[in-house]
Amino acid sequence: MIKKILFLIVFFLLPLVTKAADLYLWPQGLAVSKNETFLVDLRINSSEPINALDTQISWLPEELELLSVNTGDSIFNLWVSDPNKFSLDKARLIAGASTPWQGNGGKVATFLFKALVNHDQVQISIDNNTKLIRHGGEAEIVEVDLLPASIIVSPVGVGEPSFNFYSDPQ
Repeated sequence: MIKKILFLIVFFLLPLVTKAADLYLWPQGLAVSKNETFLVDLRINSSEPINALDTQISWLPEELELLSVNTGDSIFNLWVSDPNKFSLDKARLIAGASTPWQGNGGKVATFLFKALVNHDQVQISIDNNTKLIRHGGEAEIVEVDLLPASIIVSPVGVGEPSFNFYSDPQ
């Protein structure tokens, strides 16, 4: 009897625990010069079919300036809010897909930033309250791991900026 109960618990609860996705900024490591512009993608890896996203990315406004957000080649085609209506220090993305998406390296959006200061490292972060939603009869929140980006900004004229691409978690 106990074996049957344990089997049922594992059978029904294990899928709830193993459903996971990665939401990450790519490249995760990059070196640029002050006043240089650079692109950062927000991407998803998911073994579960994803229908919707609610997230926010943030940065320090004295370090970086967001110039634009491009969603032209996004896996999401329904936008609740305009991604190009962002503040000085954050951009919120609320989107849905007319057909579920699953796989690796799915692009949500591309952000064009400008480096404003000389720092060893600046951060672009993904909000901890991010929600990825799958719809399998009922809306279900998918467990998500968040991977931020670190940008190294070097002084202008001190060598050429080097690009330090870390392995893509695809």
